[in-house]
Amino acid sequence: QGRITFNLDVPPAFLKGMEVLLQADPERAEELRQIFRQGFGTPVARRIWPRLSRILAFGSGDFAIYSDRLKAYMGDIPLDNGNLALPEGLIGLGIKGTDSFSLTEGESFYEFRPLEGGEPLLLGQVKEGQCYELVITKQAGLYRYATGEIIRVEKTGKGRLTFKTLGNSRQSLSMGDFSLRGEDIYTAIKEAAGKYRQQIADFAFYQEDGCLKILLEADDSLALTESLLGEETVKLTTALDAELQKIHPGYAAARQDALPPCRLAWNQPQTHLL
Repeated sequence: QGRITFNLDVPPAFLKGMEVLLQADPERAEELRQIFRQGFGTPVARRIWPRLSRILAFGSGDFAIYSDRLKAYMGDIPLDNGNLALPEGLIGLGIKGTDSFSLTEGESFYEFRPLEGGEPLLLGQVKEGQCYELVITKQAGLYRYATGEIIRVEKTGKGRLTFKTLGNSRQSLSMGDFSLRGEDIYTAIKEAAGKYRQQIADFAFYQEDGCLKILLEADDSLALTESLLGEETVKLTTALDAELQKIHPGYAAARQDALPPCRLAWNQPQTHLL
């Protein structure tokens, strides 16, 4: 209709200025209606945008759950992270067709601090498959600045480095002698969720009363039935706790010591979005 038909919390004059720029397009509207009537059981993105050939959206690390859900609509359209920029500067150039980056050259001097502690290492000292915190020195004035960004080295040699980012340590959950990242939790969710995997839209995690608590968020298609909120969640909790112990040695050791098993609860659909 060429009008904004939902509420926007903006000044009326700004809204009016936006509406002046809008035009009704009945032909395109009907085209989209026909597409939507076919449902979303098969990838729909290219039916909506026939010339769509590539999507740039950060979809690894803590954002992996969103890129996984997006793939149901994308089909075989490539999803690339683009470049990796931190407040301290541009540190990674996206490698097309992958979720990896190549370390930028010339702008910064990099050091790599092992997660288990010890002195930062130089580029020629890092090992493939190992994780490090990125430390940056820049001509702009940052000296040995610990960014908190955790990377996993994929390839190194000839003064170059290819890596994946695992997120920022400041966004991880510290639980005594170990830390949990969103990537750890999501990996366990994917393995444990079974038939509910495609219907988990989001998650959050925190520590309370010495226990790891995980909030799963259902999408609109998943009914939060009494069974799901009861016995099914008990089974899912047991499976998720077991998966966390498989993938995270620190968590496994803590569970063998005195840490109680994780606990699950469900958010209503769209809670995190809202």
